[in-house]
Amino acid sequence: MTRKLLTIIIALAAALPSFAQDGGWQFEGGISISAYDRYGIGANAEIVDRSAYTGTISYDMQSSPVILPTFSVTGGYKFPGTFIGAYMNVFWNYAQHNLYGGPGVLRERESIVHLLPEVRFYYLYKPKVRLYASLAGGLRTRLYAETLDGDTVYGGDLRFSYHICPFGVSVGSRIYFAVDIGYGPAWSLSKLSLGYKF
Repeated sequence: MTRKLLTIIIALAAALPSFAQDGGWQFEGGISISAYDRYGIGANAEIVDRSAYTGTISYDMQSSPVILPTFSVTGGYKFPGTFIGAYMNVFWNYAQHNLYGGPGVLRERESIVHLLPEVRFYYLYKPKVRLYASLAGGLRTRLYAETLDGDTVYGGDLRFSYHICPFGVSVGSRIYFAVDIGYGPAWSLSKLSLGYKF
């Protein structure tokens, strides 16, 4: 047990100087996939809002499973000599689906944008490999159109949004590839990104 603890301490001590090696600006473009079952339940079920056309009809069933891409743009700065970075994320996705359960088929279209400031904590920051965790919180806006029997109602709402990423890794020096594992309304489970660091 003592030997294992000593090995971990030595490994951490070897990694600590890497936090101060460099920093700078980073920009990323990413995509993630959100999946739902026919009832609108999934890792990012907020996109499938089972609201009704009149507000009194209960629409509670979706026509089929839905798989939606979520596109993102991230820009920010890793502070040199520290293990902290500050970033701004913009996520966008679009959904179109049919809901059943009322007098007719309700066709719903949604466009959702998340604006999330993010704090990133680096476990390791080497020139070609970086390991990190992040916490993001901000606002989400949704615009929607619901069509029933040829009549369309438009609306929208604004809510708090968040995302928690306990583990992410980026590989590459100036141009890098990143994989984030996390959970929150902005994207579900995993995000793939291509970034540029300078």
